[in-house]
Amino acid sequence: MQPYLTFNTGKWTFPADKIGETEGTQEYITISYVMETPQSILFQCIQGIYSRSVTFTGIYNKATGTTYMNKDEAGFTDDLSRFMPFFPETSSQQGEYASVLEIGDIQEWLDEHPETVKEGKLNFLKKINEDSNPVCVIVEP
Repeated sequence: MQPYLTFNTGKWTFPADKIGETEGTQEYITISYVMETPQSILFQCIQGIYSRSVTFTGIYNKATGTTYMNKDEAGFTDDLSRFMPFFPETSSQQGEYASVLEIGDIQEWLDEHPETVKEGKLNFLKKINEDSNPVCVIVEP
């Protein structure tokens, strides 16, 4: 087997001899999720393996060699509509990421962020109810 992709976490590499320990893990990072398209690599990493962990989500742009990071385990928020955060579940060969959002989760988020649907592209969300179909979110980074 030949390695295809390697994440170099440098000084934050989690040492094998610390596996199972619960103290002193805040200084280490592990990669917990990877999804690749022809244009980018989406990944999630966790700082602090067992105690007080913080999740980061990143996208590496293959064309520019740039990595963008977001400190949010929920994933990403649309910077145009400010719709609820989501974490991609799948991707396409065209570089799009997609996720399905359940109506209950959307309604709960809307209750906390009513200003989001007052006008504009998300106005249709005012009409959803518990019988509505899930919403498919498709984005390109």
